[in-house]
Amino acid sequence: MEAAFVILLNSDLYNYVRRLQTDICKLSGAKETLKIEPHITLKYAFNVKNIKTVEKYFDEIAKTTRPFKIEINGINLFPTQVFFVDVTKNQALTNFHLKVLRDLKEKFSVKPSEFEGKTFHFHITLAYKDIVEGAFQKIKKYLQNKKPKFRFTVKQLGLYLRLNPEENWFLYKISEAGHLKGD
Repeated sequence: MEAAFVILLNSDLYNYVRRLQTDICKLSGAKETLKIEPHITLKYAFNVKNIKTVEKYFDEIAKTTRPFKIEINGINLFPTQVFFVDVTKNQALTNFHLKVLRDLKEKFSVKPSEFEGKTFHFHITLAYKDIVEGAFQKIKKYLQNKKPKFRFTVKQLGLYLRLNPEENWFLYKISEAGHLKGD
């Protein structure tokens, strides 16, 4: 079994991203991102032996994390042909991410992925994996004039699970306990 920690979006940003993902699917057939709720990844997938202990830690970080703001500014593209909504670099978000990485290493011997750490690029994925030949340019053209600007306070964290590699990810738990209830 695998788990991942994410930041869930507020309703305005969620709806905006989901509309873009749906339009991209209609335009190009790229539908991989429609299989999972839009989110900002806090910790990429890691193997889980005991979900109860991971869930306990997840609840703990939600209760002890103070609210912080996230800003969204534009659309970008990773060299691996991943289209995404860009999250503005933010020290509070980076510090939270680094704390989770340290804690998971200490408590569960979980190592960060190659992308995680101080230089992690936070984002909300719009399309990846199933972009077929010819669709890339269609998606790029569709997104070229989109310039989303959002600002929201982090209030909900999500714990995703995948029971085995052949299965889809699913949102196992949402937490808005403790300090994350904020403004």
